[in-house]
Amino acid sequence: MSVCGYGEDMSTTATPSPTPEYKPAPTALPPGSALDEKTTAWRKNELTRAGYPAEMVVVLAPRGDIDLHLAVTLLRQGCKPALALRILV
Repeated sequence: MSVCGYGEDMSTTATPSPTPEYKPAPTALPPGSALDEKTTAWRKNELTRAGYPAEMVVVLAPRGDIDLHLAVTLLRQGCKPALALRILV
């Protein structure tokens, strides 16, 4: 049987090329990483709009290692801000 123009025994004619090692890109900043002022201000606004109290916003907003989308989603799904803070930090 021929597949895509190759005969049945491809092992003698085709040599697989080496696969480069896969290294995923980092998805978050290292723990404790600080963000620039503009980004922090935007995150403060988003966290406030989501329903976090001011004392939690100042903790979460500058932390680049905390996923903002997760923080917002937790509250949207009914998680209390205090529990969400414990989960995120």
